[in-house]
Amino acid sequence: MSTIAKFRIELHVKDFELLNSIRSYFNDIGQLEVISTRKLAYFEVTKLNDLVNIVIPHFDKYPLLTQTRADFELFKKFIDIMSREGHKTIEGLQQIVNIKATINKGLSDNLKINFPNTIPVLRPLVEEIQIFEPN
Repeated sequence: MSTIAKFRIELHVKDFELLNSIRSYFNDIGQLEVISTRKLAYFEVTKLNDLVNIVIPHFDKYPLLTQTRADFELFKKFIDIMSREGHKTIEGLQQIVNIKATINKGLSDNLKINFPNTIPVLRPLVEEIQIFEPN
């Protein structure tokens, strides 16, 4: 079993050019793909170096304004563990699975079977950030 960190933005296939612009903004890292059977396009970054040096610093500088920010904060913990090669130990791998259990769709059935002692981490509370002054 391998451990892969993944940053992914999915949109309707009609928004492919927007994804291409996002990829260009991020110095053409990652890849663009289309799943025509689902009318879906996505931009995805999986190289750990690109995640650490490009994606994470961008969203630290320009924080997400929604509850998705909580997932991002957990994602950063996941990346930190991998950067320290913690995913190569059973303890570090369990920490990653505990984080994954809280992010997005949670754990796959396969991960639930292989990591029966998983305890989801607490999801960080994200305060709403005002970007303008109300009148």
